[in-house]
Amino acid sequence: MAISSDVRPPRSVTAASLLLTGTAVVAALDVAATWAAAGRVDDAAPTFLQAMTALAVEDAPDWIDRAKGALNYSVAVAAGAIVVFAVLAVLVRRRSNAARAAVWVGAVLAAFVFGVGLANSPENFSPPDGSSPVIAQAWSVLLPGWYANTRSLLITGELLTVAVASLLLLRTSAKEFYRRQEAEPGLGAFLIARQDRPAD
Repeated sequence: MAISSDVRPPRSVTAASLLLTGTAVVAALDVAATWAAAGRVDDAAPTFLQAMTALAVEDAPDWIDRAKGALNYSVAVAAGAIVVFAVLAVLVRRRSNAARAAVWVGAVLAAFVFGVGLANSPENFSPPDGSSPVIAQAWSVLLPGWYANTRSLLITGELLTVAVASLLLLRTSAKEFYRRQEAEPGLGAFLIARQDRPAD
């Protein structure tokens, strides 16, 4: 059975494709913002460690490593989202039921991995000794002041665009677009059928 592939996608599918492209674009901004924050951690780490050493806090390097690990995780997740959703933005226009299902799976996975990233985000950490104003001040310079709010907005944008795209692919027009349709029989099939017809 052949599948016709020359049908233009309906508005629901076109909008879903554009939203998935938007997800990839926002994820690229997420990578840039988190990469910049990771650079700030590298720059501010000596000041932080010096303050910790002066106060005899021995596990200060572990906190630096934890912050870097969380930022690296966020960069990896956002970079993965760029690739996955950019590819899906193209594939959903090709009447691929597999791509349509992949968008739904991707939406669920995105909610999970971004949720894990937010829960372990460095701005949610507490300094090793929050009672010390010196350490609290040193800890506050590890991350740019804009990072927490910016990242929250970016993740909201990523999850919102992919969620709306998933819902659009549930619309009736999208279901009709992805339904397999039998192509019209070609000339060869017509001639074979005529040949098999008994002579009068």
